[in-house]
Amino acid sequence: MTAEEKVYGQALFGLCLDEGREDEVLTQLRAVTAIFEENPDYYRLLSLPSVTRAERIAALDESLGGRVDEYLLNFLKLLSDKGLIRSLKGCLAAYEAYYNAEKGILPARAVTARPMTEDELARLREKLEKMTGKTVKLSCETDPSLLGGVRLYMDGKVYDGTVRQRLRQIEKVLAETVI
Repeated sequence: MTAEEKVYGQALFGLCLDEGREDEVLTQLRAVTAIFEENPDYYRLLSLPSVTRAERIAALDESLGGRVDEYLLNFLKLLSDKGLIRSLKGCLAAYEAYYNAEKGILPARAVTARPMTEDELARLREKLEKMTGKTVKLSCETDPSLLGGVRLYMDGKVYDGTVRQRLRQIEKVLAETVI
């Protein structure tokens, strides 16, 4: 995420937080960003120099007016006007980061060799929440190449407790051992 995306995402979040609209706008911002990502022609239309400012604003009003929060609609108009509409995904990431910090939410991603059961997920989430003191929003993926264990991505760090990583450590010790 760029510095501009952080500034714009933080500005939108701050405004919505002051007005108590942060939850609603986050949901809508995610939906609008997903629509734009799935349909890149929207980005193109709102970025073309041949499309006047008035036409871009009219297009946003026509397609989203009355369907999304007025702050979000005005935010999209601003991004379009400044030629930054393609930064929408980064602005969403910044908004989410500020939202999570404000709400005490810590996103985490667990990667395992096989899908985790609901009980395993609940125990891992509980352990992480106890360890961090925050509400953990846990997502999971599978990667059979890990052989077993868990690789955890959390708070900008990687915690690797996988069998594959342990085998690498053993291999390194053996390679350094003089016989």
